[in-house]
Amino acid sequence: MLAFTMVSQFVNAQDYSVEFIKKFSKEAINNDAIISYVNNGLNCVSGANFYKVKYKTTNAQLDTVWASGLLALPDIDLKANTLPLLSDQHGTITNRIDAPSLATNDLYSSNSYTSAVAACFAGSGFVTCMPDYIGLGDSQLDQYFVHSQTESSSTIDLIKAVKKYCHTQSINLNGQLFLSGYSQGAHATLASTFSIEQNYPSWNIVAVSGQSGPYDLSKTMFNSILNNFYNPFPTFLPLTITGYQHAYENQYDSLSQVFIKPYDTLIANKLGNVSQIEIDNSLPRVNANSILQPKYLQSMQNDTTHVLRVALKQNNVFDLPIKSTMKLLYCNGDNVVSPNNSKIAAKYITKLGNQNVSSIRVDTDLFLLDHDYCLLNAYQYTKYWFLSLANVTAVSDLENNQFIRVNTDNRFIHIDSDVSLTGKIMITDASGLELYTQQITNQSSIDISLVGNSPSFILIKFDGNRPFYKKACIF
Repeated sequence: MLAFTMVSQFVNAQDYSVEFIKKFSKEAINNDAIISYVNNGLNCVSGANFYKVKYKTTNAQLDTVWASGLLALPDIDLKANTLPLLSDQHGTITNRIDAPSLATNDLYSSNSYTSAVAACFAGSGFVTCMPDYIGLGDSQLDQYFVHSQTESSSTIDLIKAVKKYCHTQSINLNGQLFLSGYSQGAHATLASTFSIEQNYPSWNIVAVSGQSGPYDLSKTMFNSILNNFYNPFPTFLPLTITGYQHAYENQYDSLSQVFIKPYDTLIANKLGNVSQIEIDNSLPRVNANSILQPKYLQSMQNDTTHVLRVALKQNNVFDLPIKSTMKLLYCNGDNVVSPNNSKIAAKYITKLGNQNVSSIRVDTDLFLLDHDYCLLNAYQYTKYWFLSLANVTAVSDLENNQFIRVNTDNRFIHIDSDVSLTGKIMITDASGLELYTQQITNQSSIDISLVGNSPSFILIKFDGNRPFYKKACIF
């Protein structure tokens, strides 16, 4: 048995199995550069234990198949705590071995960030799972891509397997479910959220964070791929076309009908076997016209009933009548997935009746972030937001503030203390800019109202009889 976890290292049930992979210590997690940035001072409170989950799900043809995923558990006494469940859906991966359940040697590599995200959330008190998706990880099937049906089935069936495992191991889940994902994972997150609402209405989705996702495939993404002269992500189009061929079996008879030489052979040989970076570097970084057969390109551009355009429209998620509380995060510097995806989705879903959805920018004009770096700010925002809603204790090791409770409601802050405080309260933003200061005497309850456009993350510092630092979120 592992120290603190008190759960079995291997469980083999009829429709799922769980096997221990490795442990990351609290120190290793908090010292990781990527996680440290995401933490932004709110350090993880425990290590994380990683497990591979194999489970049954359904493919595009509705056949029962085996898939794999990652489970990350907080390294605490799991039977003595009650914890929320979080499912995070990963972004684009083209090599099977870079999937979450296999890319666990390091917390972060140039080909996979998933271990860092899983460890960050698990170390903050969430039972965290990540589907590999069909065609990645242990799955030997061909990979689908931005295919709503299998993204959601892979996600939901992993959640079901994790819930069963937690029940058999007496790991107490508190009923809260959080969903998040970046890039393709954001697309998968919206598809999964809608499917859960339709088919599992008793599941308590507390919050959904979609981050830089290609929600509007048929217009925003389609036009961007064809019309932008520079294409920083040339893998997107061949991965989408081949993925829909595996799903619908109607996109082409051979790759040479779609792609000119030598790209037809290159794509066939590399997808599933090498990293996205290697494929991107093998393709011209200009618009898609340079790799497509002229006849295919002309038909795709001019015929709205073209098989690819029909498939893209079928897999749009910007227009789903999602009801859950949801934030769609984006960066204006993103040159891969246009911010318009998030804005259009938030606007459309709001019109469908959800007043708890919004699109939120997480970079600034001074520091524009591209698609790769936007991930860091998006997950930082997501962690703080989720912790503000989760029934879980997550306090920075650097903070001696267990006697302090901070609640925020929009720009109103309420501080409640078990002891009377005498001293100076200061509130700054993440850059150190002072937003508020007040001298107090013998007070245990303080109400503060910030004026203007407050930042998302603030630091509350008290210099007095009981000094403390506290991170908080303003939404």
